[in-house]
Amino acid sequence: MAMRARPVAARVRSGESGWTLIELLVSSVILVVMLTAVLALLEATNAAAPRDQERAHDLREAQVGLYQTTRELRQAYSLVSNSAYSIEAHVWENGADHDVTYDCTGASPTLPGLGACVRFETSGGNHGPSTVVIDRLINKPGSGLSPVFTYATNGSGRTTYASAHVEVPAKGARTTGYSHRIVLDDGFYMRNLDG
Repeated sequence: MAMRARPVAARVRSGESGWTLIELLVSSVILVVMLTAVLALLEATNAAAPRDQERAHDLREAQVGLYQTTRELRQAYSLVSNSAYSIEAHVWENGADHDVTYDCTGASPTLPGLGACVRFETSGGNHGPSTVVIDRLINKPGSGLSPVFTYATNGSGRTTYASAHVEVPAKGARTTGYSHRIVLDDGFYMRNLDG
């Protein structure tokens, strides 16, 4: 009976083998290093998230404003005036005639030192309330950058195509963030203008 108990006791002791103190210390150090690396990565991600969100927001704002401008001006049937930073046109939209002006000579209401493009309707020489279409415009008048509007004319001097070029900061309204610019270009063929 003592012979049978001995192999069972040996089997139980071999199944109870554990970690030595050195193995436990080494695995603890490895775990601490891995946790430190993961936490540093999470901290860097948390720091970059607001910059990325502001960049995406500013990009979307500028895209929507530029799209609204070019979409409405595609319906122009007569140009009243046009320059490098403004365009005024008679637009037929939703069954009504509008005298619409897009003026990119103003100052940004949210960030000093930058410009803004505003839209307003004119009737009888007076213009109605203005709406900021594109805010924080870098290529404002006097900036030395490309103008907002450029025009192509046909042989008779009639404007047939207009390009819109917008540059806004990627950092948006934040004081810190990305230092590069977001550049958007669009254009519209003025097919409705009388020949």
